[in-house]
Amino acid sequence: MKKLQFCLIGLFLSLLLIACSSDEESEQVNLEEDTSNEEVNNEETDESEEEDITEDANEESSKEEKGSTTNNEDFLSLGETGTVESNVGDYEVTVNSFEFIEEFDENTPMLKYFVLVDYTVKNIGEDPIVGEDIYRTEIIDDQEYVEENYYFESINQLKGEIAPGESVEAELLFDSEESEHYQLVFNYASSATTLTWEFNSNEVSD
Repeated sequence: MKKLQFCLIGLFLSLLLIACSSDEESEQVNLEEDTSNEEVNNEETDESEEEDITEDANEESSKEEKGSTTNNEDFLSLGETGTVESNVGDYEVTVNSFEFIEEFDENTPMLKYFVLVDYTVKNIGEDPIVGEDIYRTEIIDDQEYVEENYYFESINQLKGEIAPGESVEAELLFDSEESEHYQLVFNYASSATTLTWEFNSNEVSD
């Protein structure tokens, strides 16, 4: 009888050990699976983040390239016309020519010389436009100096009312350093449409 009890106790202990061993193996397997899944998830996350970073970089690069191309395409040349839409009214601007002047009405430039620009404004809106209301214009030289225009009385300034469909020719005068290249910007630093003409010193009028 005692032998039977010992056998039953031994069998019970064996089953208990087997069950514990099985639980430990199961926990180990689950732990390994969780670790493996976590590594896979981390790898996928890292790959996804790298892809996002790469896509963002490519997108930014593409934007910069497109922006550069667009800016170059938006630059106008002498004789070309650009359109401005603003709260003043809608009008077209054509930069006709420019010339260098060493003295204007007994006034000498503070820098190298005056740059006199001839341009035309056409009112393409339905209401009259007041010439003095058109936003300021600047010229930028090779050194990226921004020069404002002068308002001498003898300059043919854009002033008075411009009727719908009417074209008016006017002048701008700038004091500038010697430069091989210029950018003339209409509506500089304003909320209206900005127009930029590019021209070189060898295009100066005779």
